Amino acid sequence: METRQSKKLPVVYPFITSYAHHAHRLSIILNHPEDALPWVFNNFIQLEMPKYDETQNDVKLDFLVDNRRYTCPLIEDYFYPREIIETQWNSFTDFLIDNIEAGFYLATMLNERYVKGTLVYNERDHESFNMFFGYDRAKETIDFAGFLAPEGKYKYISASWEELNRSYGIVGTSGRPFHDMFRDVRAFKPVDQSLYNFEFQYSEMVRFFEEYLNSTNTHLRYEYPKDQYCKKIFFYGLDVYQGLIDHLFKLLERPNAIDHRPFYCLYDHKSLMLMRTEFLKKHRYLHNSELIYDRYVEIRDDCWNILMLFLKGTISKRVELLQPVVDLLNRTKDKEREVLELLMKNLHPIASH
Repeated sequence: METRQSKKLPVVYPFITSYAHHAHRLSIILNHPEDALPWVFNNFIQLEMPKYDETQNDVKLDFLVDNRRYTCPLIEDYFYPREIIETQWNSFTDFLIDNIEAGFYLATMLNERYVKGTLVYNERDHESFNMFFGYDRAKETIDFAGFLAPEGKYKYISASWEELNRSYGIVGTSGRPFHDMFRDVRAFKPVDQSLYNFEFQYSEMVRFFEEYLNSTNTHLRYEYPKDQYCKKIFFYGLDVYQGLIDHLFKLLERPNAIDHRPFYCLYDHKSLMLMRTEFLKKHRYLHNSELIYDRYVEIRDDCWNILMLFLKGTISKRVELLQPVVDLLNRTKDKEREVLELLMKNLHPIASH
């Protein structure tokens, strides 16, 4: 049989790009929006953020999706240990080509210092989580997704086999703290459409809304009481606004820890709430949807302004520029509490129509 010269698995640009692990999965499942969107709108409601700890190297506000193990019913999820790849394939790119040919999307960490088009190319060591979805034998390239130069936005580009083999091979050897599990490779494969049976769960969505509004620890529903995520001290739901304020001035004392992603995640959350509002209106779960939508437009715009003010203040290292961020975070929290209470009053199960 003749060897295929190129193949590219389909990807759709995601509407959440604050973190790679969400962007990669959404790039895959949004190929089938009629199946993906009910699951997306059932999730991506609750937010969580660890309380300040001086030992932390960064701050992570993130979506709490489905449960901590991130079980997406549209994707089969596998791990390839690095040792298997090294013993069964001649190179990392040979491994990628064989698995892409079999219909798998692959994701792992790369040291982006050695990959053209990345933010740190030829400058410094930096490991980042990238996803691979295509190959071209004639050009000796692999298509991949990640946060790339010049703006650091989520993009799809290609890199040479030589670059990828080197950047993968050197991961975890730069002397920086690095957990072994991130040296492995994740493999994602869309489930057979005929086997997919997820249906929108109205009551589960309402429960997430209640937990977000009341800043409740959602992990208590999923985990054993002694699980680390039940014992850890986190901010949840609306309390993440206070979490961001608590972290804000501490970050200026530790410039290496400055990270815009928590503020971008807050913006992504509000953008998705607008999409969810339209979905609820379309399926007749929500009354007064226009008023609620307009209120969330204001909140989304506030969150964008928060992100811009944060970047301006941290880049210039001027503490006085961060006080408007604190003020706007407090006002936005109050606005969102009001609109969520309004939304909850106007939600109705479809059976009541």
